[in-house]
Amino acid sequence: MLAVAGGKGGSGKTTTTLGLARAHPEEVLAADLDWDMPNLHAIAGVDRRAVGGEGDLWGPDWPGRSRVGEFDCEVLPAPSPADGERVDVLSGLTRVQGAEPPVLLDCPCGVAPDAVKPLSLADRTVIVTTLCRASVRGAVKTAAASRAVGTPVAGVIATRTTAAGSRLESLLDAPVLATVPETDDRPLSSPVVRESYARAIDNLEPEKPPDYQTCKTRNNS
Repeated sequence: MLAVAGGKGGSGKTTTTLGLARAHPEEVLAADLDWDMPNLHAIAGVDRRAVGGEGDLWGPDWPGRSRVGEFDCEVLPAPSPADGERVDVLSGLTRVQGAEPPVLLDCPCGVAPDAVKPLSLADRTVIVTTLCRASVRGAVKTAAASRAVGTPVAGVIATRTTAAGSRLESLLDAPVLATVPETDDRPLSSPVVRESYARAIDNLEPEKPPDYQTCKTRNNS
């Protein structure tokens, strides 16, 4: 289970979640855990429906999932506050920890309790940030919060740029997996952006871990 997190809104976290989902060699489940400002369903082009259920999130009886052919993945929209849906989703995520196929968590920004909880469920975290000072500061805090709950940071994806050097890696103590250039209104339609997320997935592969002690593979999760 991979948390996609960042310290500041507008960094491209949700776009990155879908970009990684499409680039992944397996069909993954992308789950929206940004419950106060959900937009994974909107970017993916699916309806936000009731998502409460029992058992495994990947199970056939779990409602609310939608398969999105454009991104070759399943999408689980954010639950509503009512009827215990949020509790159901957290329980369902707990049951698929360390399991296959992979789950990508589109996490809230920041380090409030609601943002840290998804980090604690994940096997590792990818930090998404632009290179603006406020975004990088938030990313550093998010990386620290992830490590504080025992989830290593696998790397960082720098958005709206074509270059991110050793300074960013040093600040986050994690490798830059990819840079994603700024594009028009539909970045996920851009071949260059697709290539960026494919490169990030390649760098996340367990058999090619970065030279940082921050990458926990499924075998030791």
